[in-house]
Amino acid sequence: MVLRRIVFISIGILVIWLLAPVKRWQWHVAERFDSFDCSDQEVCRFRRHYRYLQKTNLDDERPLEIVMNSLGFRGREHPVERSHPSVVRVQLFGDSNVFGIGAPAGDSLAENLERILQERLPGGKVEVFNFGLPGNYTLSNFKTYARYGRRYGPDVVIFGQPRTLPWDMNYRVLQIKASPFLTSMLAHPLGRWLINYYQVEVFKLLSFFRFSPEGDAGLRAGARQLLADQRKNGTSIWFFNFYEETFPPWAPRHDIKDVLPEGLKWGMMGSGLSLKAYRRSAYQIPGDGHPNAAGRRLFAQTIADHILPELLNRKLRPTASRGGRPSSD
Repeated sequence: MVLRRIVFISIGILVIWLLAPVKRWQWHVAERFDSFDCSDQEVCRFRRHYRYLQKTNLDDERPLEIVMNSLGFRGREHPVERSHPSVVRVQLFGDSNVFGIGAPAGDSLAENLERILQERLPGGKVEVFNFGLPGNYTLSNFKTYARYGRRYGPDVVIFGQPRTLPWDMNYRVLQIKASPFLTSMLAHPLGRWLINYYQVEVFKLLSFFRFSPEGDAGLRAGARQLLADQRKNGTSIWFFNFYEETFPPWAPRHDIKDVLPEGLKWGMMGSGLSLKAYRRSAYQIPGDGHPNAAGRRLFAQTIADHILPELLNRKLRPTASRGGRPSSD
């Protein structure tokens, strides 16, 4: 009798877990699948010059249109070579908080950070690149840096909200693109729901057991590339927490420092807010969770406060090493 009760309770818990709401990621697959360019087989970014209509609960509750650059990322075009050797280049990688869901043109995290650094650095010659993509975690951010960021020879590289799990939006879209069956299912509303449900629940289970075809190998390979660039060019590496995430005692926890190679010099910074405090704060868009205008300014100021001392004290490298570099280096 007791055993039967335990079995029924266990089945009930499993059913509740499997039926947990997945709507918050549904819009990614249902509305944006066709907007991605996955031609390099590693990073799915937006199509070049794609006009992204942002439908979310914004500060002023109006939809916004964001135009991507020729690489498929948010922000203006940047030449590979610097316009002047004294130009400081900062790159941001991360998820939708870095990309700027809810942020109108001119008010993303990258654009706020650029304004602050221009005001506080002598000469004000600063370029801040936005390589954020909604739903991407650290593994995909490392790949984005290797594929697209490092060719510009950045002085400072910042990875937002480091998460070591591989099952992010980049992985999801690549999985669909590689399957004619899954791709065909997107033509039907029920198919889109099933794909979303299947991916979220399977990845939830795999994440619990920390199973991944790529495992930590991809993270370690990306970190070794950062180490090589740091040794060659003095690249400064930072990780930034918008908020401190909490996990239940039974959940697997993997810290980013566990995959970083010996010898890599890096820093960790954050707002100091817990996830609970952030959600109750005046820094997020109500009912949405992304930073509002005040939150973007707060996070940009926090980042600037951490990297400015290094930028102010840094001796300029020789002109030859401060231009952009081919991505094949």
